[in-house]
Amino acid sequence: MPRILVVDDDRNVCTSLAIALRSEGHEIDLCPSDQDAVETAANGGYRIVFMGEYALGGEGYPALAALRERSPGTAVVVMSGEGSVEDAVAAMQRGASHYVHKPIQIGEVVKIVDRALSGQRPEVAGALAAGVDIGAACGVIGQSPAIQELLELVSKVAQTDSTVLVHGETGTGKELIGRALHQLSPRRDRVFCAVNSAAFPETLLESELFGHRRGAFTGASNNKKGLFEHADRGTVFLDEVAEMPLSMQAKLLRFLQTGEIRAVGGESTRYVDVRLVTATNKDLEKEVAAGRFREDLYYRLAVIPLTVPPLRERPEDIPVLAQHFLRRFASRQGKSIDVIESAAMD
Repeated sequence: MPRILVVDDDRNVCTSLAIALRSEGHEIDLCPSDQDAVETAANGGYRIVFMGEYALGGEGYPALAALRERSPGTAVVVMSGEGSVEDAVAAMQRGASHYVHKPIQIGEVVKIVDRALSGQRPEVAGALAAGVDIGAACGVIGQSPAIQELLELVSKVAQTDSTVLVHGETGTGKELIGRALHQLSPRRDRVFCAVNSAAFPETLLESELFGHRRGAFTGASNNKKGLFEHADRGTVFLDEVAEMPLSMQAKLLRFLQTGEIRAVGGESTRYVDVRLVTATNKDLEKEVAAGRFREDLYYRLAVIPLTVPPLRERPEDIPVLAQHFLRRFASRQGKSIDVIESAAMD
């Protein structure tokens, strides 16, 4: 039977995880956050290790790096009470497979364990990234350091179930990054749904996401399945999330907390397993300060923040993009044009 280790100084966290995971039939060991924790984890043959923030070894997470080096087949789940997005990114970059906030949501932990034990571990992303051109596979065009750094981070973050907030100006390719996160993830064979929050009035947006029952409102002549249910075990990309009304933000927050959906006009709830990626061209911290966006929702959405740089910050990608669009439009016209003269490129 695969074994799981929990390393944390918080006895309540250890106890709650042990009770929950043992009830799922898993074998759980507990270990305090001390100098022997890495030794115990590396030599114990564990498939999954949950590590509290104090067990990580301070800045740079040396304990995490040491464990990943000594036991690369072990999935490491970092547990933090601070919820810093910088810490989440740092943990992912150093090999953590997941990053969860305290207080721990047991439903989220059970999903993480099930996925890790099914063989979907972070090294999958490394192998994929080494074998293919990530940008070409996902439609992201660019060879600049800024784009390559972004794609490298995307390949790591894709293996987690953490929510991702993609920030970038209009036209920078935020949806392409959302699709890349899906295509490089264990969910790639499931549904990817994209929806623009600003394209629907509030009632219709709720129906679009959660579905509705016949007669729920004028025009609801049939039952309709929402995108969250349609994309069960897949990914939903929610664009222009800053435009979402506050009342709708509250409903989205509850979904993120529970994983449960209830159709408009319905009485029963249903649990779904959806990875949420959101995008915006606004500064959500400023929107929070102005009272237009819920602070608690912001922290739920921005577990992993990604920024797509505008073209003016990566002008070296202009020739690559020009050649790409030249080939595309020439092909549509039945022509073969492969060269842009240097003067025209300049």
